[in-house]
Amino acid sequence: MIATDFEEELKRNILGDRVFKRNGEQTFDRSFIPEKLPHRDDILRKLASDLKIIFKEDKAVNLALRGEGGFGKTAIARFAQKKLAKVAAELGITFDSRYYTCFQFRTLGTMLRDYLPSNYFISGKGFSISEMLTFLVQNLQRENKKLLFVIDEIQNLKPEDVMRILSVNEEFKSGTDGKEYFSTILIARSADWDALMAAEPRIAQRLHSTIALPKYDFEQMVDIFAFRRDLAIKEGVLSDENVELIAEMSETGNVYYGIEVMHHAGKLAEQQDASEILPEMIRNAAKYVSTEFREPILKDLRTHELLVLLSIARVLKHKSQRNISYATTKEAFEEYKVVCEELGNCDARTHVMTAFRKYLRKLNQSHLIHERIKNISTRGRRAEIHMLDYPADFVEQKVLEVLKSTR
Repeated sequence: MIATDFEEELKRNILGDRVFKRNGEQTFDRSFIPEKLPHRDDILRKLASDLKIIFKEDKAVNLALRGEGGFGKTAIARFAQKKLAKVAAELGITFDSRYYTCFQFRTLGTMLRDYLPSNYFISGKGFSISEMLTFLVQNLQRENKKLLFVIDEIQNLKPEDVMRILSVNEEFKSGTDGKEYFSTILIARSADWDALMAAEPRIAQRLHSTIALPKYDFEQMVDIFAFRRDLAIKEGVLSDENVELIAEMSETGNVYYGIEVMHHAGKLAEQQDASEILPEMIRNAAKYVSTEFREPILKDLRTHELLVLLSIARVLKHKSQRNISYATTKEAFEEYKVVCEELGNCDARTHVMTAFRKYLRKLNQSHLIHERIKNISTRGRRAEIHMLDYPADFVEQKVLEVLKSTR
């Protein structure tokens, strides 16, 4: 067997890419914001109508975006954020915005402690939420600055934190001129919005508008994937017929799934030194992508949350051999203690059920696991932990990769 010359292989990939355009791969990144969003014109018109009062009437707005995974909630909010900044600059309006995901920033306080130091040179440490908000609003008024927070995955915030965010302009009056400076776009899946509003009904009263994103149909997904293909992939590499195949595989309407399949298929073609992406490459690419497994979220989980997820995956993998699809809390907890010792994360304080249940709640909120209570006729009720849409060995592999990268 002839060993691969890695240096030559690397240079060949850098200098002679037959699949991707120059800088094309970066357009597959979830943080990439394209210059247009096909088939969301109605939503964008609604957003423009709601957001205009920030600049036109000196008032703030609190908007909600809801819809299923991959329907474009985050893309639309960040697109609007980008365009607002551009229009404000053209009109000479002082404007600033930040994007926060509540997988990383889990309280209003952590968001403020991130924003204030980079803009007003105070750490925020030692200040209460009220003191930080008062300082923020006073400085926004002094600078006549409009501020927008785009806050994603808000189901991870406590309902009282959401209420506090939505009540900033009411709670912290900025003066007698009636101007308001702090606006928000809040993002979550539909079921998470429903649960949040059930927990705190007053949230609905504080929202100026709730915008629901409909599912993309097949023709719309074909257009979107063709648009993204043209941004990233060289002409003639991915045919229209194979774009339709990707759309067919994305039947749930999850556009991110199709985009990731396209990216992985391109990587497979690149590895095989092929000048065309073939159907079998697309089908093989699906092995690396799950419709619901939200891999970027793993990087925002804390160490012991990752360890709990790993322990659940291992229990489910072993029980699957006996045709059992769930793990019990006790089984997962026992495996968690083993995992902690195995990976060198031993801490006796974490080996208590109350802390373990807190980690479970976080994973459940993140849609990485699903907990349910099942009634058992002979023994009362039993808590069951499931992974609904992705194999346990796949999750185990991904969690180990993240844990390794953070060491």
